[in-house]
Amino acid sequence: MLLTADLPGLARDPGSAVRSGRGVFRFMKRIALAFVLANLAHGQGVNTGPANSIPLSVACAGKPAHDDAPTVNAAISAFGNARLGAKITSGTMRITGGCYLGSPLVLQNKSMNIKGDGWGSSTNNPASGYLKSLPALAGAPMLVIRNSQGVTVEGFRLIGSVANPPAAAIVFDQEGGSANEINWLRNLYIGQWDFDSDPGQQFREGIVFSGINYNNGQNYGENIWINGTGIGIDLQHGQYGLNQFQDIEIWSSGTCGVQSATRVKLSQVFFFHSGTADLCGSAGSPGEVLPDFELDYWGSEQSA
Repeated sequence: MLLTADLPGLARDPGSAVRSGRGVFRFMKRIALAFVLANLAHGQGVNTGPANSIPLSVACAGKPAHDDAPTVNAAISAFGNARLGAKITSGTMRITGGCYLGSPLVLQNKSMNIKGDGWGSSTNNPASGYLKSLPALAGAPMLVIRNSQGVTVEGFRLIGSVANPPAAAIVFDQEGGSANEINWLRNLYIGQWDFDSDPGQQFREGIVFSGINYNNGQNYGENIWINGTGIGIDLQHGQYGLNQFQDIEIWSSGTCGVQSATRVKLSQVFFFHSGTADLCGSAGSPGEVLPDFELDYWGSEQSA
């Protein structure tokens, strides 16, 4: 795995940067910083730098024999702790290639973006973007977003294992009174795909909202396909805020397409072949009279 820093402007024509003494200084400063970060990368290090915005890139080799989770989590740690009173270190981390994970990726107390290469296949196109579980991840979540605000995860395929399914593809978790809110999931594919290997239930659940949850609201998901999980989306506790999903397809859920103990807004959602029901919930959450599901538009085919 290669860890480097993406420096905006470094690849530009240097002639445009050396037309003045100040331009020379800026250009040489970029070169020096790139050299330092390259050395950090070679030693599996992570740049934490003085800047409040850190662009990082992590390249996974797509080799099942190598657990990429420790290096990816080390890169995530470069974005600091937004709860320690220091300035929030924001920025974007790009993950290229295919990553094999033997332990969860954890974004705790973060405000950052993680972007992948799109919906890749671990068999037909190993160079594409995917996160794939190793047997050691069985019973644990693949990605955890905890006590964070302003996190965005987009552009990945999350691949589990029928023989050793992780507990969930993505978990929103809130604990200790710190809010976990205004986080985004975009352009994700979770589970089996027809042209890929290992057909069947690869995750016990797709997206889960767990933990204390009283401030685990106002999170958003859009352009997501969940295929072959026990439960597609599971909101386990009551929320003060409304979680929303738009442009979602949920296929072949073992039991429920969406299971909810709280209010959730679903817009442009399509269900296919849910084992028990597309929507599983109550008429109202405890102490409330509002229904669990606010539906803008939804379709269903061949569900129980």
